[in-house]
Amino acid sequence: MTDMESWEDRVAEADASLASAGPSVALLMNRGYCRLRLGLNRLALHDFEEAASLDPSSVLALQRKGQALVALGKPQAAAAAWRTALALTNASSDVAMVHELRAWCGNPSRALHGIAPLSRVQSILRPVVVWPLLSVAVLLLALLLSRHSFGVAGGMALSRKSSGVEEALARDPPPPAQVQQQQQQQQQQQAKQGKQPAPHNVDDGVPAVEAHNVSLAVSLAVAQINHGQALLALKLLDRVLEASPRELGGLVARGTARAMTQDYEGSVADFTRAIEVEPRFPDSYKRRAQARGALQADDADVLSDLQKAASLLEQQPGDGAERNRSLGDVYLEQGLVYMRRRDYEGAYPLLVRSNETNPTAPMMLNALGLCTVSRGFIAEGIVLYERGVALKPDLRDSWLNMAQALHQMARIQEAEVAFRRVLALDAPAEPSMQAYKTMAHMKQQAGDHLGAVRATDEGLALGSPKERTELLLTGGICYAALGLFYAAMDKFSQCLMFDDPTGNPEDFRRPQFLCFYQRDLARFMFHQLDEPFAHYCPDCHFSPLFKEKWCKKDVPTDDMVAESVARRPLPPPPSPPAPPPAHSADVARLAALADRFGQLLQNSHKGFLRHVRQQRAAGLSAIQLAQTVVALVRARARGAPFLIPSAGATVTPNATSGEHAFGWRDAMDVVTKMRQLAEPGDQVVWVDMLSRAEFESGFGSHTAMYTGQSRVIRYYMNFGRALERQKEVLLRDGSARSARDQPVPVDTPSQRAAIASASTAGDMYDVIREDGWVVLHIKSVAVPGRTMEGTRLVLVKNPSQPNGYEFSIRTPVTPPRWADFDVELAAAWEEVLDAMVADDKPRTAHAIMRYAYYWYNFMPLARGTAACGYTTMLALFWAAGMPVTAAIPPETQVDWVAILTEHPDNFTSSVSAWLYPPAARGVTDDQAAAAAAALFPDVSSLPDVAGTLDTLRKRINVLNGVVQGELPDQFSGAGSGGGGAQRGM
Repeated sequence: MTDMESWEDRVAEADASLASAGPSVALLMNRGYCRLRLGLNRLALHDFEEAASLDPSSVLALQRKGQALVALGKPQAAAAAWRTALALTNASSDVAMVHELRAWCGNPSRALHGIAPLSRVQSILRPVVVWPLLSVAVLLLALLLSRHSFGVAGGMALSRKSSGVEEALARDPPPPAQVQQQQQQQQQQQAKQGKQPAPHNVDDGVPAVEAHNVSLAVSLAVAQINHGQALLALKLLDRVLEASPRELGGLVARGTARAMTQDYEGSVADFTRAIEVEPRFPDSYKRRAQARGALQADDADVLSDLQKAASLLEQQPGDGAERNRSLGDVYLEQGLVYMRRRDYEGAYPLLVRSNETNPTAPMMLNALGLCTVSRGFIAEGIVLYERGVALKPDLRDSWLNMAQALHQMARIQEAEVAFRRVLALDAPAEPSMQAYKTMAHMKQQAGDHLGAVRATDEGLALGSPKERTELLLTGGICYAALGLFYAAMDKFSQCLMFDDPTGNPEDFRRPQFLCFYQRDLARFMFHQLDEPFAHYCPDCHFSPLFKEKWCKKDVPTDDMVAESVARRPLPPPPSPPAPPPAHSADVARLAALADRFGQLLQNSHKGFLRHVRQQRAAGLSAIQLAQTVVALVRARARGAPFLIPSAGATVTPNATSGEHAFGWRDAMDVVTKMRQLAEPGDQVVWVDMLSRAEFESGFGSHTAMYTGQSRVIRYYMNFGRALERQKEVLLRDGSARSARDQPVPVDTPSQRAAIASASTAGDMYDVIREDGWVVLHIKSVAVPGRTMEGTRLVLVKNPSQPNGYEFSIRTPVTPPRWADFDVELAAAWEEVLDAMVADDKPRTAHAIMRYAYYWYNFMPLARGTAACGYTTMLALFWAAGMPVTAAIPPETQVDWVAILTEHPDNFTSSVSAWLYPPAARGVTDDQAAAAAAALFPDVSSLPDVAGTLDTLRKRINVLNGVVQGELPDQFSGAGSGGGGAQRGM
């Protein structure tokens, strides 16, 4: 018995034991080792991975897995497996094994010393009894690969392994020199028998193949394919098919080799001929589908092939692991076709079937996770990714997808761990730029601007120019937020210096457009550092067209470029920079209260990051606004005017001097300016201060609840209420409005019945049958009987995605609408002040809710309306002596409650149930009042925010108190002209 036969016998014994006893770590490890010795490295890898999944603590399983990966030419993946194994070792572990693992991590090729695989050809060509053994091998291979082996006794379909092709494709090849040796042995045998050697082709040096050697030639070609020598295999297979045009094994092998060399048309042709020869071999259909997919053929043809492959596999008797694995692969391929079309609803049931059929396939779990997340079920998708990486810890794509999903869920610490795993799996010279970019954005969105610039700086030394521009933009914005303006200007300038090498100017230059606007904003902020903060007003300083272009991320005009060049540059940085001043006790007290207040703004619904910088800014602005309102109420009670400087006020944008009475818009300026300062990369601007043309065209907010086939994680919770409101309007009015603002009748009995029963965006679109919208009208309080335009519920079909729709709210802000809401907000503001003067707390609470309701429905800011509105509402309660201490309940978004109700009283009754302090209900509760006062003392007893933080520099410094870690030494005073941003308290 040869060595080869001995190892094969052991594999057969292990097969039998596994079939009878079920999965066993020991049996899998033994069979895997035998397969490794036989050169069946892919099958060996599967055994070791299955063993590791059964016993995740098995160091030996990971060690053997790494050896199989090295044999497959994947040393980096092998090293990752060994590092995982080393992490499982301890003081009682086998010292020799630990030593081996450490050595192999540094030199993976050493891992195969002593287990070099025996090739079948080596076994056959031993110098004893060569010809009889060769004859037996040829006969066996011919039997396995001939079409007669695919159906016997009534045409029963056999397993994919019965063809011999799958096992041959799984086997690693002998070296090329060995192939030549085999050819020479054949010629010698022919010469001994008096036969003339086959003629060589002078073009490629590959001999012709005689009919009785076809099967052996196919086996050698398959070995070459597995060794990555597809071109060499193609030459040999051409000779095979010249000798035997209907050789099934040759057709399948050549189709595979052609696909590997990107000759997809030739690949399709070979698999088509293979199907003609034997229409019951499922792999021919599957592989033709893959080649057709690479050709971007009609998806119907690809799916037809995959369905045929699945049908043939489903007809096979039994429920063996090999059949299930093959069937799971086909379902996976079908699902991927639908996912490529972004038809996630079509893909999902197929991927579920793949999971049921082959639940331990890591790539399937990655695809199912991605499909699940793409449908908007983020938490469920994360669980699937976790299953995948548990089975295959080096599955980079699953780590990356999981990191992005965790980011969507606002689980930022876990997301960063996953991103770091991605970078650890990447080649050092080719790290994932997506990981760096998303980590930077994630930290920025959490208010950790210092962490964001560290992430951008890590990635800036790598990647393409386009990727560098995105990182430079993010880094520049975050440096500016920290007050490190010299560093910010350096990043913006680097970004603007890049040329476009990609051939896609818009995609490449959009970050550069934003850098242009952010650079001018940073320059403006620098020159305002020591000016009175009351005069700080980006809305007033920049032209309407500048802000419009910034909001749209559009190319700046020539005039803007000329103005930018003429702007006052930054002076040379101080050397050495002066250390930042320490926070005073007053500032520390204000910051602590601001942080406590800011936590009340946090939505507990999934997807909302806690932006600590914005929360502190909101708290500081709330204290300032509450202190201002208290002073205003006292003045009003005395009958005295309460005037503020007009410079820096958005209600008087061109004023440089003078005063005016403090009104509702001035109250919102207090909050809005701090929101602008907390995140200077956000376009928080007043819509009426954009260009007149844009204002008149109805520039406004747009927020989707459902887009494509996906539930938008933050806002889908409002889908049901929004759909009900849409139904109410359609059933009441009998029509929608088209995209051309024309009526779309939906008043037939069948349409009305369909509207009433609709439960999805697709259901409703089937009724309306075109893109359209309805207006949610709201009632006026200031002008009884008047109806005003609230938001619009918009439903459109995505033409590039099967069954894809977007259901969203859009709130266009136009001059007539602005005039209506100005009246409502002015009247509500006056009612708030009058109620406070009268010290009527229930009346005050009702007036505050009315004010908030109209602000939310107004949506006068390009972004930030919701946060600014809630900050103002809570600040007014605090000013009235009844501070709110309740957190926002789960599944509640206060602005959406206002938007989806038609009267402020409905909004009040809904929100007051959990928001109102006892005093707002007219209830005296001294204990509750004392507890609230302990958390939020009377604002009159606090340091005056406007006086304590009277410059931009001081406000940046106090916001930097939430920075994690030390600011970079080289930039510590750069942005401050000698008194830079500081770490904090």
